[in-house]
Order: sequence, then structure tokens, then C-alpha cells
Amino acid sequence: MKINFKIPAFGGFQLTNYIPFLEDYLDIGEEVAVYSSFEDLLLKIRYYLENESIRSKIAFNGYKKTIQEHTYLHRLKKIFSGLETN
Repeated sequence: MKINFKIPAFGGFQLTNYIPFLEDYLDIGEEVAVYSSFEDLLLKIRYYLENESIRSKIAFNGYKKTIQEHTYLHRLKKIFSGLETN
């Protein structure tokens, strides 16, 4: 599993294919957009291009969540806090 945090970390809108457990990291539809097939991808591209305010809101929400919870600093703190308890 690989979730791309670089796009939202820089404030970009992310439309991606669904991967298992994505919703454990980003709220689908609020912080990241997903598609399920090629046809769905085409529909969502049109939708988000026509709805800039929704696209911008998702990008901003993804940015906030990524900066608050998904930076390397957060990952390292979690690793080191686990070592301290052992």
C-alpha cells in the first residue's frame, strides 16, 4: 500500500484510484477524491473541473490533514514513542 501525501502536502487536489485502507488516512470525498473505473475517472475529471470550489475545498482539507498528521516528523515521533514504551 502506498498513499501519496506529497500532493496534498503542497496544497494540490488529488484524484486517485481507490486503494485499501486509504480512508484510514484521508477522508474520501472530503480530503481526497477517488475513482473506481476509467469511465468514473472521466466523469470525475469533468465534475471537478466544473466545480472549482469543491475541488479547492478538498485540496485544502487534504493539506490540513496531511500537515497535521502525515509528515515524516509525525511518523518518526510515533516510531520513537513506541520504542520508549518497550
